[in-house]
Amino acid sequence: MATIADLKLAVEHVFSQMPDQGLGEISWPHVWGHFCLCYDAQKLVSDTDLVVKYGIRDGHQLHFVRHVSSIYNLTKTRSKRSVARKRPYL
Repeated sequence: MATIADLKLAVEHVFSQMPDQGLGEISWPHVWGHFCLCYDAQKLVSDTDLVVKYGIRDGHQLHFVRHVSSIYNLTKTRSKRSVARKRPYL
């Protein structure tokens, strides 16, 4: 049975088959760090979930929606703290 990770690989494959229009190479780690797939108003964020859990079938339409992964969010939080510590005391 297919997982969300398999579905993401299929999406990457479809985009890699599209004609190159000079936009450059897609950074999939960057894409998946900021966006997730969405089906029927459900964010598909767990790579290990089975596709059938969401009722997704061949021919159904998926969307990209903005999503900040917890790893990215943790990095942003840490960087804000380190910036705050580097400010000089007045």
